[in-house]
Amino acid sequence: MLVITTLIAVAFATQCKELTPGVYSVIDAFECINSVSLSLEKATNIQHSLQSLFQTYVFKDILKNPPQPSFDNKFFPTLDIDAQLASLPLLEDQAVYPFMQKIQYIVDTTHDLHLSFRLTSNENNTYYYDNFYASLPFTIDIVDGNYIIHPNSQLSSLGVKIPEEITNNDGKIITSINGDKPHTFVKKWAEDHAFLKSPHGRFTYALESMSFVSLRSNLLSQEFLSQPINILLTGDISISTQYQMVYVPPQTLNEHIARKISQKERRSTAPISIEDFVTYKKSDKVFDLESSDGNLACKFDSEKKVNTIVLKTFYPEVEFDNFFEVFNKCIKTIDENTNPIIVILPMNGGGYADLEANFEQVLAPHADVDLIGSVRISKGSEGCMKNEYGEYLYDTDNCQVLYNESNKSVPLGEWYTQPKITHYGDVEHVYSQNTLMHASTMLEAKLVKNPRNPTDVIVMTDGFCYSACSVLAKGMVNKGNAIVVGYEGDPELSLESFDAGNSPTPVITQDEVFMDEAKVLAELGGYMRISFFETFEWNYNYNETIPREFVLNPVDERVNIFKYSPSKIDQFVDEGLKIYKKYQSECNPLNKRLVKVDSACDNNITVEHAHGGHICGDDGKWSTECVASYCEPGYKFDRFNNKCIVDVCFQESSSSESLFSDDLFWVIVGCVGGFIIIGIILAIIVIIGIIIHKKHRLDTYDSL
Repeated sequence: MLVITTLIAVAFATQCKELTPGVYSVIDAFECINSVSLSLEKATNIQHSLQSLFQTYVFKDILKNPPQPSFDNKFFPTLDIDAQLASLPLLEDQAVYPFMQKIQYIVDTTHDLHLSFRLTSNENNTYYYDNFYASLPFTIDIVDGNYIIHPNSQLSSLGVKIPEEITNNDGKIITSINGDKPHTFVKKWAEDHAFLKSPHGRFTYALESMSFVSLRSNLLSQEFLSQPINILLTGDISISTQYQMVYVPPQTLNEHIARKISQKERRSTAPISIEDFVTYKKSDKVFDLESSDGNLACKFDSEKKVNTIVLKTFYPEVEFDNFFEVFNKCIKTIDENTNPIIVILPMNGGGYADLEANFEQVLAPHADVDLIGSVRISKGSEGCMKNEYGEYLYDTDNCQVLYNESNKSVPLGEWYTQPKITHYGDVEHVYSQNTLMHASTMLEAKLVKNPRNPTDVIVMTDGFCYSACSVLAKGMVNKGNAIVVGYEGDPELSLESFDAGNSPTPVITQDEVFMDEAKVLAELGGYMRISFFETFEWNYNYNETIPREFVLNPVDERVNIFKYSPSKIDQFVDEGLKIYKKYQSECNPLNKRLVKVDSACDNNITVEHAHGGHICGDDGKWSTECVASYCEPGYKFDRFNNKCIVDVCFQESSSSESLFSDDLFWVIVGCVGGFIIIGIILAIIVIIGIIIHKKHRLDTYDSL
């Protein structure tokens, strides 16, 4: 029997070596996926390397006993990472996929999309699963409370045939899936396979991604993928289907698309979609300005008197020059009118933190866009700080660089060597003193002629809004700089759990901790991202203890729109305008930070250097009470102490040269050593990575 089993395995392995791009059944795909084994030595090396690298994971301690919101004492997951890593199976010649599923379980249970460990096939390692995508021939939309079926037509670009029974019933209402209400089906998929902290984010992620899933990032089981999906439509129309597996090695794609997908996979938290495999075509006459990659679009409606910006990312994957050209032109055009601004953020998985900060100051000129944060004390953190990361952190007292030594034997300063200690119950968290991340200029244009007030800006977030996107959306709520509106999300959940964004946390990669364990993983095609720099609210006493990762910032309003597309732009605009008009007299009584700015209030505000407006009354109407809400240039508004304090990083001219990096970024923040290529930067802007600040390397594209 052993001989026969071995022969069968060898036969499968031989067939798999000849695997060609195309569509496969789940059974056939997993014959190849499960043909790859892992030796005891390699499994042990992976375990030991992860145990070392996880010491730098900034939320490793708090996850043992996370603080919970008042309405749900199980909102944030609880996890003992050390115990889970210790329980990994160490066997001789075990299948790679089940082993990676166990690692993925640890990662998933954190509900932190920034954190990841993935294997990628290369010249020395072939895993197969990393180039498989699980696809469904249909997608689901929600319109007026009804779940609508649509054919997943773009799958045809990868050779997938859509059954006629689906194309012939495009737009029909779904009454049940596998005997359950369609909401139950999507909700279960979200809870089982989407791992964001916000339940609205999980639902959005499921609705947007369940019909096309990369197994590299979401290791779905063969059992789950083999289950039939029986759909009942109105009119007693039945459709039976299931997942199909599409094998797409990157070398079989054209260079432009392969590069775009690689950039997104390695740098963004947004899931790979079927649209990523198709060359983008601009929306015909929908927008006045649109970037060539479709990640940015602007519409200036003189009839409705509104400006609309659709921003899908803060990181243009490939066509970055065009992206910034369009962005600057968009802002300059908006500066020529006084109409309100609607910003839509569909499935925005993050991007350049400098760009986020610059854009936030376009919308809110007085906003403090510096980030306050700390790192977990560890060997990896020290290595990262000494190898350039420390050059981009600033002292909270004087805005001086914290570490810029060519001799790495020079110890880090007291901000690191005299750490803070916080206890979450009986769990101890040891971390550095607070430091600042201060943005440089990426986006040149500003609203100079017609700056807007907070009630002139409507930010529409979909419940997913991750990383740099969440810095914008959550920050707008936290600082009262815009009306923040939720769309999509779970239609059956309350507003209070609709967080404006997810995970405003910078991340590093395994290469940037300068540890031998990272090299061990790299030899196997492994790559790890680690949430590194926990950010805190803008408390200038610098004594916050709960990271913003675990602080909810609920949206002000919610609209009944799902799954953004250019064809729905009028719906978004009309709903946004309704809310804009509502907030001329009404407001959100639960959000006292958003004020209706009125210069007449300045005479009643006694806070030195401060300006403001009318606070929202408990009745949901703007009151006659005047409060301070922002400060003059050169000062920051301290909401905790109701005063203006000196901005130690303020410069009279904020248009200094823009220096970009591939190593410090949102979602993936690098600390790789290397010298600054200033001459090249002055000539061209090569945008690489999703920066959290402004490291100045331009020499690589494919680091996370």
